[in-house]
Amino acid sequence: SVDNIVYRGYFEKQVVQIKPKKFKQTLASKESSLEFGLCSTTARVIRQAFGNTYGGGYDGRMINRMNSAVRNGVTASQKARGERDMHDADLGFLNGFQFNNNSPMPKVLRVRPHAYLDAENKICIDLPAINKRDIQAPSPNVFNYVIRFVAIAFDFKKEVFCYNSVKEIPIGIKQGFAGGVIQLDDEVLKGRLVMLSMSIHAYGGDGFGGVAALNSKAWSPSELIGAWHIEAGSEADTDDNSKGYLIIPMSYPGNQILKAIARLREK
Repeated sequence: SVDNIVYRGYFEKQVVQIKPKKFKQTLASKESSLEFGLCSTTARVIRQAFGNTYGGGYDGRMINRMNSAVRNGVTASQKARGERDMHDADLGFLNGFQFNNNSPMPKVLRVRPHAYLDAENKICIDLPAINKRDIQAPSPNVFNYVIRFVAIAFDFKKEVFCYNSVKEIPIGIKQGFAGGVIQLDDEVLKGRLVMLSMSIHAYGGDGFGGVAALNSKAWSPSELIGAWHIEAGSEADTDDNSKGYLIIPMSYPGNQILKAIARLREK
């Protein structure tokens, strides 16, 4: 640092900043700061829940990109700050999100999926025909691939989530996908926020006659291809229709943050 100037490194670049100084925050700036915390913790929950889909790694800016996508979605809500969370967000900001920009799905896979909810409230994926040549390989030693679809149901009000549905499609030298609509077996859980990811996992020989996963930070394509607000038919929906699912608690202070904003306004 020199006087009130700070020099620091960021991704091989030199950044110059003014040293922070104390200032009196307005009510709006305090609320904005608290909501930023709500959005960043929401993004962390989503990243961790989908962690296995990009298990090989993610690009260095993914965390900031997810924080921005969630914040843009929440602030696009018609509700006022302090009254909104991810259940009020515009989910369009998350559709197409790439967990690893080192291997974005549109560049790795030649075809594009289309996800939607059908009349039975089940997730459907319209996927064109795929064979091994349609996937950009991470190395010449790939034996086969698995395309995995994972639907996760979030309830940020109750601070829990669960894996709604999982579907896998194997792709190998002699095995491909003929194309068509894939319907996930389970109906989406009511009263939840449901997100669907598509990821590709490559496998090759481990040198000892076995099979090894080839995904890495350089190649681990994973994308959010769908997100929906699922209405609750009744007060009991968020309890009754989750029976049989493993309910996972989330580390999420968002509800406490909303209460903190309410207390600020009462002063």
